[in-house]
Amino acid sequence: MFEKIAKKIGRFLLHRFLAKQIKEELNFNLFLANSAKVLFVLPENDQDFRQAFDMIRYFQSKKKNITLFLAGHRFNLLGELIKLKTILYDAEDITKTNLPGKSLESKLKNLEFDIVIDLNYSQNVFFTSVSNLPQSKYKIGFKKEFSDKYYNFQVPFKINSEISYGNLLNSLKMF
Repeated sequence: MFEKIAKKIGRFLLHRFLAKQIKEELNFNLFLANSAKVLFVLPENDQDFRQAFDMIRYFQSKKKNITLFLAGHRFNLLGELIKLKTILYDAEDITKTNLPGKSLESKLKNLEFDIVIDLNYSQNVFFTSVSNLPQSKYKIGFKKEFSDKYYNFQVPFKINSEISYGNLLNSLKMF
């Protein structure tokens, strides 16, 4: 019961933070081609974690400066992607309201990216917050409850992560 209330409080605090941000009209024409720095918020689910690698490899092939946000215990699972910049978190970085802790929050707020891509398709206030803390013009994610407040480019989640990540990548390739 307390956990459910804490998550609602976390979502309320996130919405309050997002309400303070200035929203501007964006031109998506060539936004991917003109971007240099990309942050991927990797999924928490083990199976989805590996499915995300194809998308990251595509961005590598386009010579983008990539940073990965992932749990510290998964770092060794990156394989050849281990050479990329990473931001690691652990359980201590997550508050009771499922928001990033103060040190992680201040670290993320000081970062700037052209694009932030949240690869989590389930409703999770922690990853949504992480996606919205860095300075970024374009925030990309999957459609979920309140996602209009979180992302300015969204795709629906279909059947499984492999298909959904493929759909997201195909959508991004148009730009």
